[in-house]
Amino acid sequence: MSLTPRKIIKNRFTRWIMKYLRKARMKIRQKKHMREKYNSLKRLGRQHGVDFGGYLSKEQLNLEQHKGCAYEPSYDMPHLLEKLQVTPQDCFVDIGCGKGYAMHYFSSLPFGKIAGIEITEQLVEIARENLKKLHPDDDRFEVIWGDACNYSSYDEYNYIYLYNPLNQEGIREIVEQLKQSLERVPRKIMVIYQNPAHWKEFCKDDLFQSVVFIDRCLLLRHSGR
Repeated sequence: MSLTPRKIIKNRFTRWIMKYLRKARMKIRQKKHMREKYNSLKRLGRQHGVDFGGYLSKEQLNLEQHKGCAYEPSYDMPHLLEKLQVTPQDCFVDIGCGKGYAMHYFSSLPFGKIAGIEITEQLVEIARENLKKLHPDDDRFEVIWGDACNYSSYDEYNYIYLYNPLNQEGIREIVEQLKQSLERVPRKIMVIYQNPAHWKEFCKDDLFQSVVFIDRCLLLRHSGR
């Protein structure tokens, strides 16, 4: 039975309303999660005198268009942490570590080394101060001031973390650096990519395979072949 023009319009209107409601619910959830994140960081700041919160635009950070994104702290990843089987032989690096929150967060796992690379000097200083206050006796931390796209010392790391720190071109350069590192030192690598806007760059030429999406993170793996 063919639909009348009136029913066709009604169906289209219903679909539009449902789509609008889905988007509205998603925005409400995002705002709620954002509020919870910043409230948690404020409490951490009051308790320990650290600075992880706030939002800093690219203009405030004096970043070139292709050299980075605005600063915003990572979300917590409790379900992801439960899935990771980390040993003291594993080493972690946060690409675009900002003020060092992800480094602090992942320090609950027994990584042998926890490093962060950050291109903005003012964020590097804040990250170092934050980690010193929270982990005064923990010698696993290193915050590196530099451009992650040109960093050529990824060989010792097998856990790579990103909170969408670069545009597509920048992520492509990171993947190339990791590819060269794997040619020098073949090994298994896990990439933890939060807000994975350009995740397909990792999967080109089957370099990495996606494993699971959890806590706003896409977990990708290089098998070490």
